[in-house]
Amino acid sequence: MNQEEYFDVKTNRFSESQVLHPKNYQLLEYQTILSLIHPDPKSSIIDFGCGSGRLTFYLLQKGFNVTAVDISKKSLHDVGQIYKKHKTRSWGKLTISSDTEHIPKSRYIVGTDILHHINLEKYFLIFKKSLTKNGTIAFSEPNAWHLPWYLFLALEKIPWDIEKGILNCNIFTLKKILTQSGFEHTAFTGYGLFPMPLLKNKSLLKINYRTGNLTLLRPFAFRLLIVATP
Repeated sequence: MNQEEYFDVKTNRFSESQVLHPKNYQLLEYQTILSLIHPDPKSSIIDFGCGSGRLTFYLLQKGFNVTAVDISKKSLHDVGQIYKKHKTRSWGKLTISSDTEHIPKSRYIVGTDILHHINLEKYFLIFKKSLTKNGTIAFSEPNAWHLPWYLFLALEKIPWDIEKGILNCNIFTLKKILTQSGFEHTAFTGYGLFPMPLLKNKSLLKINYRTGNLTLLRPFAFRLLIVATP
């Protein structure tokens, strides 16, 4: 089963409730992404590998115009239906695209849980070509050096062929490929030392986030937030 086939299966996608009402640890993740790139109000942002829109709808609700890009047409259908059903005047404009190799020009390209599903050498070059002047990419990814991820994959019985790209999602491999692809400036934020979903209290979430971003602990963080500019 390839990536498109896997995510075309409804049970492998986020539900409407999950994308519109994210958990506290997910909200902190999204807030941190925005704080790292500082987009101008009402900016146009590419959400690459948007899936069912877990980051897309957060951005739309913040008033940003979003181009949601994904290989799974059924995922994009979900995004379109949810947008039509719930959009308000304060939401940004949504554009949908299944063309993952020809991305519209934009100053910001972001994504969650997508880098470990794609050919990094190929797509980092595509991202670089698609960025406008002073453009930035920002992605949130599971960290290959955070061992509980492998237990999670086993318990959830997620096919290794779908998730094996996680092995490339560590600070050193990502930095190497980004540099080779022409991204001169890279920064990595460690998001949590312990798995974030285990914590419900907002204060504990913030403490865990800061702990995972300590210099010596960052390579082993729960997730990595990657920001890069050419």
